Amino acid sequence: MEEVKAAVGSLGLNLLVNNAGIMEKCSTQTFGVPLGNVEPEMFRNVLETNTIAPLMLIKALLPQLKVAAATGESRAIVVNISSIMASMGTSLNRHGIYAYRSSKVSRSLTPITH
Repeated sequence: MEEVKAAVGSLGLNLLVNNAGIMEKCSTQTFGVPLGNVEPEMFRNVLETNTIAPLMLIKALLPQLKVAAATGESRAIVVNISSIMASMGTSLNRHGIYAYRSSKVSRSLTPITH
């Protein structure tokens, strides 16, 4: 995070977009992993990457976000990009990609107001 601090200097960071993510490995014949094949390690890996890592990035960059917000010229904004797969309405009667869906629902429900 020192590199970010050096790059933005005294202005701070006014925008952070969390958009990266991973999905569990899918075969060419199925969309996602069947429930009977879901492994805890894979599920944890997807959750850690898609849900926990973005939150920890916000935490690490919070000092620079606060600097930008304190200048009064603009707000510091964090944008968490999720997925249509996080929607209950679009997920009804669909199976598979359990880890990805769970991670995106979690990200959608993690708004940041500071």
